[in-house]
Amino acid sequence: MKIALLVGYIFFCSFWTIGTFKMHCYYCTGRSFEECQRNLKSDETYDNIACMQYHARFDNGSVKMDTFGKAAVPKSSCEQFSKGNFTEECHHPFYECRAKCCYEDYCNKGNILDTTDQDSSSKKAVYINDGVVAMGLLLGVSLSAFSVN
Repeated sequence: MKIALLVGYIFFCSFWTIGTFKMHCYYCTGRSFEECQRNLKSDETYDNIACMQYHARFDNGSVKMDTFGKAAVPKSSCEQFSKGNFTEECHHPFYECRAKCCYEDYCNKGNILDTTDQDSSSKKAVYINDGVVAMGLLLGVSLSAFSVN
């Protein structure tokens, strides 16, 4: 029984270390949200990463310029993004910056900064991805099968 449990544990951990827990985010940049969406590409990242979208606006009274983007970022940066502190330019008096993180595969596909977008804004922050659930179920089934014998 102990050997079967050890084999199941090693099998479970081997999936953990080979990158089963990957996050998928979209990335793009553009002068408008629509331009960014036209250039949308997907990216595969590793655990502890969040998807995000940002909007930076420069306005000094005579020149006005917008930049939109999507990317994958460390989860630890998301608190700063919510305050607008995602680049040095955001500390400049002529910049206004907004950013928002999300924590599901491909969750930054739509306009997650737009609160009127029901489909995107209804998504909650989830830190457990499908890989974690699948591995938990696999471990449970493996242990049940070994304990029957």
